[in-house]
Amino acid sequence: MRKIMFATALSAAILIAVSVSAAVAVDEVTDPSPSQTNGYAPDNPSAPSLSGSTAIGECVADAPWISYSVQLNDPDNQITTTTATLHIESGGNTWSQKLGDLVDGKLSGKILWPGADVDGAGVGNNWPGWEQIDGQWAQTDENFGWTRGEVTAYIHVNASMTVPLSYPASTADCLVNPPGENALPLSLPLTGMNAAVLPLGIAGGAVALIGVGLLAAQRRRRSRA
Repeated sequence: MRKIMFATALSAAILIAVSVSAAVAVDEVTDPSPSQTNGYAPDNPSAPSLSGSTAIGECVADAPWISYSVQLNDPDNQITTTTATLHIESGGNTWSQKLGDLVDGKLSGKILWPGADVDGAGVGNNWPGWEQIDGQWAQTDENFGWTRGEVTAYIHVNASMTVPLSYPASTADCLVNPPGENALPLSLPLTGMNAAVLPLGIAGGAVALIGVGLLAAQRRRRSRA
């Protein structure tokens, strides 16, 4: 009996000691340090970003333009420059254009697409990927023709952000090619069927038709039996 009582008392003492130790540990974690009570915080500045910035290709008066909106988020004032630049890259080709200086962290406007030009009235009279030969317009790889395909574009203000940018499409009211000329398609539309997938689709349809024929033949044999 004494051994049982001793073991019980020892177990109770161990549990009390563990509880006290846990309480002290919690107090040490939850009690604010002197630096925290005095209003000091760890030096962990927020990284600047260009979240919300955009660059969009659009057609205006038969000319391709890039409309941009730059929004700098720099809560800890880490950026030392206010100059915004737009960069376009593809297949080893690069193009850069200064957009201007941010005012209160913002900048917006539009610039002509590289290789494009307008007349005195602001109407397009030159287009990327086109040139005049003997008075006739002809498509070319020169004059920034590469910018009409898939490109990588990003805005840079010390911090950088990639933006989805593509050459604008012609409409009934606005052309981004020479008058009376249509640019050869660089690729099938993203909403259409990819050229590489088309043969697979045809083959799949043929297999489906064969399956239907075999099923019909099997049903006829069963009906005759």
